[in-house]
Amino acid sequence: MSITGAIKRRGRPATGRGESINVRLQPDQLAALDEWVARQASAPSRPEAIRHALAAFLAKEAKA
Repeated sequence: MSITGAIKRRGRPATGRGESINVRLQPDQLAALDEWVARQASAPSRPEAIRHALAAFLAKEAKA
């Protein structure tokens, strides 16, 4: 007798939004990013920190 039900998938569940990109950072850039993350109370992940930096940059550019 087989087991019926939902198939479990490995990994993070799909959000249906966004697109993955790969970015290579130089050691000094990565160190600066990690230092910024360490100073944050929420301790964001590296991807979240990059999204935050991008949003701040784009907001600043929109005002210019």
